Amino acid sequence: MICTSIEQSKHLLELGLSKKTSDMSYSEEYFGRDKDGNDEWCWKLNACKFIDIEGIIPAWSLSALLEVIKGVFAYTTIAISGASKGFNFIRCKDLNYIWTHDVNADSPIGAAYEMVCFLLEQKILNFKENEED
Repeated sequence: MICTSIEQSKHLLELGLSKKTSDMSYSEEYFGRDKDGNDEWCWKLNACKFIDIEGIIPAWSLSALLEVIKGVFAYTTIAISGASKGFNFIRCKDLNYIWTHDVNADSPIGAAYEMVCFLLEQKILNFKENEED
C-alpha cells in the first residue's frame, strides 16, 4: 500500500482532515465496456496533489500522514517500527503536554492512518474552522 485506500480517505474527510494536506488523489476514469455493452469505470491513483473537482478523492501517502501528525504540537515525536510478524507500531509523544498514544497496524500507512484518526476523534487535530469547502 503506497497511500490511504479510498475508504480510509473518505473516513479521514468525514473526521475533518483537510483535503489540502493530501499529496495524492484517486480519480474515476472510464475503463471501457464489458461483454454486455455496459460502461465500466475504475479508480486511478494519481501521484499528484488533490484537485477539488467532482470525481476526485484525496489520498495521503505515509509522508503526508506523518506531516499531519508532526503538526500537532511543537515537540511531538513520532516513532515507527516494524515487528517480525508484519505488525507496524507508531508512537506519538508530545513532551510539552506529556501525552503518548500508541497504535498497531498491518502497515506503516495503516499505523499512521490510525494515529491521524485518533487525533481527529480526540479533537487534538481540527481543520474544520480553517478550511473553506
